Amino acid sequence: MIKISIGEKSVFAELFAEQSPLSAQTLEAALPLTTKLRSHSNWSGRCSTFDLPGARELKSLESAVCSLYPGYLALRPDQGVVEIGYDAAELRSELGREYGSLVGRLIGDGVDDFLTYLDAMHYTEGDQILTITSANEETV
Repeated sequence: MIKISIGEKSVFAELFAEQSPLSAQTLEAALPLTTKLRSHSNWSGRCSTFDLPGARELKSLESAVCSLYPGYLALRPDQGVVEIGYDAAELRSELGREYGSLVGRLIGDGVDDFLTYLDAMHYTEGDQILTITSANEETV
């Protein structure tokens, strides 16, 4: 489990270690991670994106998806990023539909508020600093 924070706003996420073991390991290996969360994906629609060190080293997809639903995370080895859906999105590039590995989902009581913030962030604050840490010791 990981904790994703933007300033004072935090949410937990479970990683799909059984479905996407290499993708989950790559995300966990980068922790703790502080990076820029781009407020809106240029091609994929209603999702935010952050760079993930080591993501481009993955050579295959696990639990491949092209649609990204609110609260789900997809790792894109081709782009070296993770996308967090805050509304319906589709993994895309300038070439058209793309695929990523479904790597996790947001969980807990604060998910709806967090997704609402991500959606509004695009229009009000722009890019933000994102911090991701291991949350194995914390309570959801």
